[in-house]
Amino acid sequence: MSYFPQRAFFRAIEAELPEKTSLIQWTADHLDLSYASAQRRVSGEKELSAGELVQLTMLMPVAAQRVLEAYPLRDSSLITDNTFNSKEDFVQYLRNIRSLFQSALKSGDALLQYVAYDIPIFLFLANSRMLEYKFAFWSNRLRDGLEELPPEAYVLSRDIYSIYQQMDSEELWNPKARQIQLRQLELNLESGLLNEGQYAELKGFINRIQEQQYQWAKAEQKEGGGAYRLYSYEDITITNGALLSFGNVQQMMGAYAHVKFFSSRATTHIEGFKQDWNAHIRAAQMITHGPPGLLKQWQEQTSA
Repeated sequence: MSYFPQRAFFRAIEAELPEKTSLIQWTADHLDLSYASAQRRVSGEKELSAGELVQLTMLMPVAAQRVLEAYPLRDSSLITDNTFNSKEDFVQYLRNIRSLFQSALKSGDALLQYVAYDIPIFLFLANSRMLEYKFAFWSNRLRDGLEELPPEAYVLSRDIYSIYQQMDSEELWNPKARQIQLRQLELNLESGLLNEGQYAELKGFINRIQEQQYQWAKAEQKEGGGAYRLYSYEDITITNGALLSFGNVQQMMGAYAHVKFFSSRATTHIEGFKQDWNAHIRAAQMITHGPPGLLKQWQEQTSA
């Protein structure tokens, strides 16, 4: 990754840190490095790994954006993907999302545009059991049962969900999203990967999501105060995921098949998502701000 202006990136990060904060110590703490290893990265002697670069970008999105404006980069340098090989990987992923969301909320102009072929990840973060199930599912560990996660995972999840509720969002939902999630649970029950009690608990949570979404759409606002605009479209062809925009920052997040999560600031990804989003919105039904009775009709359709 020698084409990446690493030292300029660290200078931009340093400009964002509180006064008298050591850049090297901050880097060591956030990348879990020794002081000497962090110093080599700050000086440019040692290149950042792709994972370290993404982690710092999500922690300091404003600094990253300044570097991108000053040093145009190849799109490939702005893309990463992730699978969860351990609970620690998952916790780090949640840390990165929380940091990004905190920066977005602080900006005052954040907008999340989410394409939900099935139920969005942010809603799963509201329930500890669902979080455990999703981690096991995403990391191919369901055969080991649902296991407790590190305590930090639950704290981070609650924080992300809280920020999500405070953030304005426009969401394009597949009306069959709930049925897709329920069918996934049924298949895992039939395969013996879930027991009856776990299945009932998780199914109950998914049904509560449906009622909560109805209340948000009715109020045109989430419980945390974020504006909520809901669209419905069955023939979604966009990758499950979102575009988060705030200030001069645009960050795309999503998931491919086989549960490979990705994050990108690549211009081609961002512009492609926007074009697809606008085409889908033109074809979709607006549920919020729609004609009388449409919201109720939509609730009945998606609950069937």
